[in-house]
Amino acid sequence: MAHTGEIIIGAAVGATWGTAVTVNVANNGILILDDPSVVEQPDMIVDESMGFSWKQVMIRGQRAVEATFSGYLRHTGALHKLLAWLIGTDTPAASGSAFNHVMDLADRPMLFGTLAMADGVSIYEIPSWKPNRLELMMENGLWKFSCRGIGNRVLVTGMSGIVNSSLSSVTPRTKVDIGVFGSTSFRINAQSAGAVSAASITAIKNMKFIFERKHEGIIEAQGLTYGTNEFTVSQPIDDGFADVRLEIELREYTATTAYTDFLAGTLQKSQVTIDGGIAAGADAFQIKLEMPALHYMEAKTPLSSGRKLIPQNLAFECLSPLTNPTGMTFGKPFRLTVKDAVSGAYTA
Repeated sequence: MAHTGEIIIGAAVGATWGTAVTVNVANNGILILDDPSVVEQPDMIVDESMGFSWKQVMIRGQRAVEATFSGYLRHTGALHKLLAWLIGTDTPAASGSAFNHVMDLADRPMLFGTLAMADGVSIYEIPSWKPNRLELMMENGLWKFSCRGIGNRVLVTGMSGIVNSSLSSVTPRTKVDIGVFGSTSFRINAQSAGAVSAASITAIKNMKFIFERKHEGIIEAQGLTYGTNEFTVSQPIDDGFADVRLEIELREYTATTAYTDFLAGTLQKSQVTIDGGIAAGADAFQIKLEMPALHYMEAKTPLSSGRKLIPQNLAFECLSPLTNPTGMTFGKPFRLTVKDAVSGAYTA
C-alpha cells in the first residue's frame, strides 16, 4: 500500500556521475513535506510526418529529472549534505563538544549524490543528483527549506540497474530540532561600519534567502546504450553568474535609513543566526548565515486601507565584496556555518 507515512528520502554522496551508491544507512534520511515528483517526465512528441492521416505515432523525447524537495529546516541531518553539495565545501572544526561545519562557496563545485525515495510500494532512485537552487523561508513561525536539483535519470523498483532495492535502514538523524523563527537574530549594518553585534540586531517579520546556480540538464552524444539509458543527463556545470538574494519584511516602517541607503547605494552586511537546543554537551545547535556585501535592490512601504501598520519590504543582491568588511574575511557572497554534533564533513 502506498501511503505518505512510508515516504522518506535517502541521500548519500556520489563519486562518479551516473553511478548510484547505496543510501540505505541510518541518518541518511531527509523528511519532506511536498511531493518531489521524482518520476521522469519525457517530452511527448507527435510524429507529424507527411503520410499520416491521423495521429499514429508518439515519440518519447528528452526526459526531465528536476526534483525539488521541501520541508522543515532542521539543525542536523542529511539535508546538510544537499547544502554542502550546492555550496561546494564543508570544513568541520570542533567547537566545545559540538562541531562547526563551515561551508564556503566553491566557484564550480562538482559535488553530487544518489537520492532514493520509498513510498511503500516502489523505490525511486536518482543515481546522480546535483542541487542548483536553495530557498530558506519562514512559515508559521518555523524555518522551511526548498531545494531543487537536476538528476541524470530515474530508476524505479523492477528496472535493471537499480542499486537501492530497499530503504529499510534509512532513518533521519532527528525528527525534531526544527529551526524556529523566534530564535533567529538578524543583524545588519553598513558594510563600512564595525563588525555586526548585538547593537546591530533588527526585528524582522519575515525573511527569504535564495541561492541559485545556473545549471542546465543536457543530454550529450556519449555512446549510451539505445533502449536503456540513451536519455541520461550529463552532469550540470555552472554556466553563468549565480543568483544570491535576500528579502526581508519589517512589521512597521519607522525610519528613512533604508531609503537613504537605497538611494545612495550604500552597501550593507548582515549576519543571521538560528539558535536551537542542545547539540552535544553544553553546546547548542546553530545555523549561521553571513553576507558581507548586500546591495539594495528594493525598498518599499506598501500602503493598504483600514488603518493598518505600514510595513517595509527590503530586497538585496548578495555580492562578492570588493573589500572584506570587518568580521567577514571569506571574500564570497555568503558563508553558511552549521553547528551540530556530527564530526565528519557533509561532503564525504
